[in-house]
Amino acid sequence: MPSVVTFSKSTNAGELPTGPNNPATYTIMIDVADGQEFRNISVTDTIPNNIVYSGLTDTSGAAILNEPIAGSPQGTSPENLLSLHWDGPITSDLVVKFQYYVPDNDANGDPVVTGPGGLGVSNTAELTSIEWWPAGATAGTDVSGYVGPGTASHTDKPITFGKGSAVVVD
Repeated sequence: MPSVVTFSKSTNAGELPTGPNNPATYTIMIDVADGQEFRNISVTDTIPNNIVYSGLTDTSGAAILNEPIAGSPQGTSPENLLSLHWDGPITSDLVVKFQYYVPDNDANGDPVVTGPGGLGVSNTAELTSIEWWPAGATAGTDVSGYVGPGTASHTDKPITFGKGSAVVVD
């Protein structure tokens, strides 16, 4: 079914070992239909207490309303909220990226990974407002209620292993 806007969140991590030497990236995507205009766009991402926010790497020109403190896990609002806003008009896709890693201990001081099986972690972002301004409209229509939250997941592991090979011709 066609849509004027879609909202998603993804991560480049599947299994993620603990520590700052193992960074990963969350990507939030607002995909707007070609030729359509949007205004008053707001995104809120609640960072879970068992990851460490390391900072934004791409904002598509957003105003940063609230940003978590980088470098340590945050447990409560507003310290764990990433809030972004675009006034508009916006006629092209928006991409937000931020880096994170899994610490040894969460914001409460509890171990993040307690066994070899690992723990699945979900992180959800919400498109809290977005107004669609069809051609010739004198007012926008808030369509945020028609767009679900974007959720991305990874699995925390005490250690991960990778294997690779290459053929070298001398």
